[in-house]
Amino acid sequence: QSSSAVAASVPARAVPNAQPAVPNHQQHAMPAGLTPQALNTADRFDGKGDAHSWVENFNDIASLYGWSEDTTLKVARLRMKGSALRWARSRQFDSWDDFSCQFLRRFGETKETAISRFESCHQLPDESPTEFADRFLLLASLRPPPRLSAQQ
Repeated sequence: QSSSAVAASVPARAVPNAQPAVPNHQQHAMPAGLTPQALNTADRFDGKGDAHSWVENFNDIASLYGWSEDTTLKVARLRMKGSALRWARSRQFDSWDDFSCQFLRRFGETKETAISRFESCHQLPDESPTEFADRFLLLASLRPPPRLSAQQ
């Protein structure tokens, strides 16, 4: 018998606890909805530009791809550069809401955007004076109103 025939007839020895060789980048499962295409859908933010639009767009992308809050926070940092990235790396955030409030306090207000937000703030037809005052005060505190901007 040739040596190749002998080798073919001998069963391979099982190695206990052996795991198939998997490239290192494939050992960790990617979060749901996080693909290179999804990651690159979000614009980069460098500390300049319209921070309110960036957050609103980022919310839409995270919702579209079904990202968890943790994934949304991680991707947000990945999509920053320059002063925005330095700022984000120097802080801890408890939630996406915490991040977006701090982010908008830091990058979201200029004199022009503040004036524009106050000028466009009108009492809605189904809104009581107290509700309007609360919303106006929320604008004054530099926190983004929760999804009310789409109604105005």
